[in-house]
Amino acid sequence: NLIWVRGQVPGAEGNFVFINDACYKKPDISKLPFPTYLAPEDEDPSELEPLVADLGEVDPFMLAE
Repeated sequence: NLIWVRGQVPGAEGNFVFINDACYKKPDISKLPFPTYLAPEDEDPSELEPLVADLGEVDPFMLAE
């Protein structure tokens, strides 16, 4: 197989260029985003209430005079 590369290629002139297929690595599910809660096996997580942060009085995205 032959691929013709046109344009700038990093590296010294006359050297080989390694070309790989684009691949997507699935995220590692063992590294959950922080914070998280892992319920014990004897506890039903559907009975827990979600934690929600207060928005506050001031909107940080609105310009104040």
